[in-house]
Amino acid sequence: MKHKEHIDYEKLLIRYLQDTADTQSLQRLLDIVRKSEDKKRELAELQSVYDSLSIRLDAQKYPIEASWEKMRQKINVDKQPKVSRKSITLLLSYAAIILLALSLGIQYLYYHNLRQPQEVADSYTRFVVEKGGGKSSLFLPDGTKVLLNAGTTIQYPTRFDQKERMVMLDGEGFFEVAENQQKPFVVRLKGHDVKVLGTVFNVKAYSDMDHTVTSLISGKVLLTSYDTEGSIREEQVLHPDETARIDKQTGTITTFRSDDEFQLAWTKGLYKFKDKPFSDVMSELEHLYDVTILIEDDKLAKSVYTGSLVLKNTIEEVLKPLGQYNKFRYRKEGHVIRIYSEK
Repeated sequence: MKHKEHIDYEKLLIRYLQDTADTQSLQRLLDIVRKSEDKKRELAELQSVYDSLSIRLDAQKYPIEASWEKMRQKINVDKQPKVSRKSITLLLSYAAIILLALSLGIQYLYYHNLRQPQEVADSYTRFVVEKGGGKSSLFLPDGTKVLLNAGTTIQYPTRFDQKERMVMLDGEGFFEVAENQQKPFVVRLKGHDVKVLGTVFNVKAYSDMDHTVTSLISGKVLLTSYDTEGSIREEQVLHPDETARIDKQTGTITTFRSDDEFQLAWTKGLYKFKDKPFSDVMSELEHLYDVTILIEDDKLAKSVYTGSLVLKNTIEEVLKPLGQYNKFRYRKEGHVIRIYSEK
């Protein structure tokens, strides 16, 4: 990239990060990106630097985690660009100064950290998706794309080490892992690991669940559960279209045929369930909407339901039609919802 083109690219990217770029600017940025091979990693490094400086940005105003997906939607591009990575020192200088000025008003903090690159590189980034029915996506430093469900926390290093690519997850995530046969990708959960080389899978492991669920779409994963002292308790290889349920208490791994229509519905903004106890459906809504739901009728709690809910709706918009159809009423008091059976 020529010097003038490089400066133009920096300015376009800064406008994009500030969400001030018009359609023409976004198209120009995309044209530049398409000429290189690894710009996804460039964006991931920007995210990591901002997080390592403890900057909390308004996701609506500075949609970094939406990354290239949002840009493609704005200019109606169907195919995601393959991007590459070159030196981003000057880019970080421009973009981080602007974002810091906007969010904290402190420029010294950026320069202090920029002059200690090893310290930044070895730190861990903690990415949290707020509850409320939403989801968010991001690219990890190796180019792996992750879609995270509401109420999920993921922690990952700003630079993976030489032996493996390890992340820690509390919640639910859909992973499209960048292939690297020499460096396995590991998702560390409470009591067990999911180890892959290059694959697509979904893992659900909220901390308040008594089990975790891993569904494999393509590739192959190795599931390993551990006892309280860290010794291996059980191992199981998962193949495409298989799902594994791991009991957190016993470490027992149970596999069965996947049903992607239900298990991956959340990635399309839906919550689908079939023959599920009403209490389980309400527990899922607690995760998604950051509320406490109390069912005041045991018979209602044990009743079985099948249905589909749109997650972009508010909790009230979800419960109202459910209540009308299934004969229950509810009362909301702050973050607590009480559900009563209609007599």
